[in-house]
Amino acid sequence: MLEVQNIAFSYDGVRVIDGVSFRVEDGEFVGVIGPNGSGKTTLLKLLSKVLGADSGNIKIKGKEISRISNKELARIIAVVPQESHVLFPFTVREIVLMGRYPHLGALAFEHREDFRIAEEMMRTTDVAQFADRLITEVSGGEKQRVIIARALAQEPAAMLLDEPTAFLDIKHQIDVHELLKALNEKRRMTILCVSHDLNLAARYCKRLILLDRGRVAADGTPREVLTPENISRVFGVNVLVQQHPHTGSPIVMPDTPAGA
Repeated sequence: MLEVQNIAFSYDGVRVIDGVSFRVEDGEFVGVIGPNGSGKTTLLKLLSKVLGADSGNIKIKGKEISRISNKELARIIAVVPQESHVLFPFTVREIVLMGRYPHLGALAFEHREDFRIAEEMMRTTDVAQFADRLITEVSGGEKQRVIIARALAQEPAAMLLDEPTAFLDIKHQIDVHELLKALNEKRRMTILCVSHDLNLAARYCKRLILLDRGRVAADGTPREVLTPENISRVFGVNVLVQQHPHTGSPIVMPDTPAGA
């Protein structure tokens, strides 16, 4: 699905992505973790063609990203940003229908099939019951599911998410991750999700990529990546890592500051 080959990117001469390489296979659920400023959001922008790499190469389904039009890319990959600012009071249904844009011709309007797909994705994300409500009238958790429904309406093969639960309470954090898990397992959707929550990432992602100052510091299963040594080296804190009694996934708990 994705192949990243030794990419680099700088802002105003400051290198923020420095020789990053990895592959994401079809149907994988991969988490990208790391401290603030490690390059996580910039990486997603490079993968979604919002930014262009200074060097290196990115391939989507074997094709160089520079040779893929924005509209074609939107039919392959959907992006869910950390924050979605909606300036006008569109209804939930109208927001979800916006996801059909990559499939419409020039000056074309939505057809019956577009409405059918939008309705299906609203049911999938459990927002159909307030389809006619204004987006400004729904809660934060509901809005995030609407944005995911819009992304699904693109009928993508992969989804890139930038901290999709950053501003949600624990119930809505779990709801969103359970939705992503279902999409991954039932629809075989490839998911690459940036997360600051190490425990949620460990619980739901099958693989983690740990970034440190623009480089890949570790890449593997949650158990392989979330070690006290890796976390101390990258985050600068001492932690205890134990096993969840029900899921078996690692649980990261703060211990004492490094050097204390």
